[in-house]
This record gives sequence, structure tokens and C-alpha cells, in this order.
Amino acid sequence: MTAFGTVAVSALAFGFFHVVLAGAASPERLLPSTLMGFLLGSVAYRSQSVIPSMMLHAIHNSLLLMIVQSKDLLES
Repeated sequence: MTAFGTVAVSALAFGFFHVVLAGAASPERLLPSTLMGFLLGSVAYRSQSVIPSMMLHAIHNSLLLMIVQSKDLLES
């Protein structure tokens, strides 16, 4: 399998995992999670390390969490 294929399959697995993690009633998470998985997989492939992808994933999740926690402040 090519590097692109490997990253694509991993990204799809990442997307499905996040749909299942959120509850099977969340199919709208499949596309954004799969795209994020593709980005993270591409970063890992290009850097030959999972560390940059782990850092990017942590930053992404932290930003989402900050936005959710600051929802009232952002709305005003």
C-alpha cells in the first residue's frame, strides 16, 4: 500500500473512532474527524514521528475546549 493509502485508511479509522466515541448518533463528526485524521497522518508521515501529530491534536482539542468553555463570553 502507498503512503497516501496508509494515511487515508488511518484517517478513516480515526474518523470512525471519533463518531463511535461521541455516540453512534453523531455521523456529522465523520467528515471533520476524518479530515483531521488525514492532516495528523500526513504530519506524522512527513516528520517521521508521531510527536508533532500528538502536539497538533492536543492543541486542536485544547482550542475546541476553550471555545466551548468561553461560549457565553464569545456570544456577548
